[in-house]
Formats: sequence, structure tokens, C-alpha cells
Amino acid sequence: MKILLTLYLFATLLIAENPKIYSTLGDAVYNNVGNIVKLKEMEPYVGMHEEIDRYIADVYATKKIGKAIEQGDNSIDGMQYLEKLRLLSKENDNYIRSAQSQFRASMSDQNSPLFSLLINSGLIDTSRYKNEIINYYVAHPESVNADGVIQKFIDDDKSLKNKEAANKKVYISKQQRQKEKIQRIREQDETEQKALEQSLQKELEKKKSEIRENQIKELSQ
Repeated sequence: MKILLTLYLFATLLIAENPKIYSTLGDAVYNNVGNIVKLKEMEPYVGMHEEIDRYIADVYATKKIGKAIEQGDNSIDGMQYLEKLRLLSKENDNYIRSAQSQFRASMSDQNSPLFSLLINSGLIDTSRYKNEIINYYVAHPESVNADGVIQKFIDDDKSLKNKEAANKKVYISKQQRQKEKIQRIREQDETEQKALEQSLQKELEKKKSEIRENQIKELSQ
């Protein structure tokens, strides 16, 4: 019965839109509750199932209060809602810190199943710990589930490599075009230079011929 109630509350939380009142604080709590539920799948949190269920119920109840205030229910004190959000925010932060601690412990203890669950829980800043995650996976490829975060890292790396390769091809193509253009300019210059030299040579020969003709005329007079 408790499991069904938990699932119902969780599903309701996901479907319902977050209250806009105090949304900066509220969104962080409401949007992360699904990640906190995942802790129930992990061995270190076996004894905390009731605590997590109670937290989900509190979040659900608080969200209902926020929606009621938003819809104009004046019987509810907005400051009480804010105080509930603050308390839930502290619990949310505690779960995040706990997950981060277990994440470090999972690597230290070489607990690959727990490591895999944690990095895919949404509670770990995987971009911040990308190097540590990749290094652990490289050292334990057979015991780490590569689905999810690690596969995304691998895909992103392939995408980056493909992008670099494409950029390199573009660069080489551009360099080739520039090289061919320079070659054409050089060939054109050489052609124009030869044409100019030939023209000058003809002009020179013409002048020499005229000089000789003039000299012959002068001698004949």
C-alpha cells in the first residue's frame, strides 16, 4: 500500500506544473524529487526508504499548498509556504550531499554497481566529475554500466572528434583552394611577363631594324 501511495504521489508531482510563487526555491525542490526517489534503488539507502517516502509526501503536500496560493486561496499563509520550502530545500541539499559522498566512496571502494546508479541518478554533477568518471570507467570497463552518462560522454567525444575532423577537412580544403589560387596567379603573372618580354623584344628588334635602315640610307647619300 505504501509503495502504491509513493508511486501515486511521485506521478502527481511529475505531472503537475510547479507553482510560480517562490519558484526559484520551489523548482529546485520539485524538479529534483524524481532523482531522490532513485536513491531507494541503492544499497546504502535501504534503511532510508520510509524517510524518503515521507519526504516525497511532504513535497507533494507543499506543492499543493503552493498551487492553492497561486489560485487565490487566502486562507493559506504565504510565509508558512515559504518556510516549508526552505525546510524541504535543506533536505534536498542533504540528499545531494549524501549522494556525492556515496559517489566518492563508490570509487574508493570500487563498488561499480553503486557507482553506475549514482552517476545516472541526476544527483551528481557529472560534468564537474567527468574526468574522474571516465578514469574509473577505463579502469573498470567490465563492471561499470556504460549506458547513460558514460555513453553520452563517449558520444560527445565522437561528435567532437567528427567535428574536429570536419573542421580539419574544411581547413585543408581552404588551404588547397588558396594554394591553387596562388598557383593560378603565379602562372598568370608568368604568362603576362613572357608576353611583356616578347613585346619588348619585338619593339627592340623593330627599333634596331629602323636604325639599320636609317644608317644604310645615310651611307647611300
